[in-house]
Amino acid sequence: MKNREKALSKIFNLYNALEKSKIVSSIRRGFTLLIPVFMVGAFALVIQNIPITAAREFIKSTLNGSVYALLELIYQSTFGMASIYILLTVSFNYSMSIKKGNTPVNVLSCLSSVISYIALIGVNVYGEEQTRVLVIKYLNVESVFTEIGRASCRE
Repeated sequence: MKNREKALSKIFNLYNALEKSKIVSSIRRGFTLLIPVFMVGAFALVIQNIPITAAREFIKSTLNGSVYALLELIYQSTFGMASIYILLTVSFNYSMSIKKGNTPVNVLSCLSSVISYIALIGVNVYGEEQTRVLVIKYLNVESVFTEIGRASCRE
């Protein structure tokens, strides 16, 4: 019984240490702020891929596919840009934990995080004209952990 209490005590102490961490609490608050955004994207995805074939075909053909295109736009605007949203919310919450009430500094912190992320992913050069483009695929959910690291490297 003593071993169990010691183990629980160590786990509780670890939990308390993580809870007091500015980085972990900023990540938690950042993801909490994004729940409504991700819910909208999830509903758009569910409606797009409804498991009833007739309903799915109706959505694809309604208004010459405009409804389906709108749902795709909503999905790409939420999950397709997830890393930017997470970067903004986590960096803002982290800067708030360091400098409370100094909104210009908090906004500049978010802005510098976005600029450094765009510099990190870079641009691709296409075609004979050497067109430079920011590839949007790097802004989706797959880049989330890069964003969390970027947002929390401010101390």
